[in-house]
Amino acid sequence: ATSNLTGWKYIDSEFASQQFQFNGEHQFRVAPSGTADDAITWIQALTIANSGNVGINTSSPSRVLSAKSSSVTVANFESTSATAGFISFSDSNTTNDVTVRAGAVGDNLVLQAGGTESSLSEKQDLKLISTVPMPKFCAS
Repeated sequence: ATSNLTGWKYIDSEFASQQFQFNGEHQFRVAPSGTADDAITWIQALTIANSGNVGINTSSPSRVLSAKSSSVTVANFESTSATAGFISFSDSNTTNDVTVRAGAVGDNLVLQAGGTESSLSEKQDLKLISTVPMPKFCAS
């Protein structure tokens, strides 16, 4: 890629990428393959904001990790474990990182709180174990 007063242009008929720092931010931009001398339309692929927030496909991440996608599935977290894959949730009072988790065991959704698991298979009702009144959930 090359830049002049009219903007960024492709040098070759190839993909383009750019990484730069500005105002304490790190920005990683990409562009699909283009034709030599054509203008480049950048896509903001990754931003590390000066607040420390990280944005995937967004230039202004509002949380520690923000991801934006036009796809119905925004993210996929895949474990290489043969038994399960979980995401842990904790705050400053959580005793360890496996106390509150959500994940998959095969094709079943598994929710875990306080070390107790509740599993949800296709077409089953979701039952939550909680000492706090919870709203009803509908699983389809």
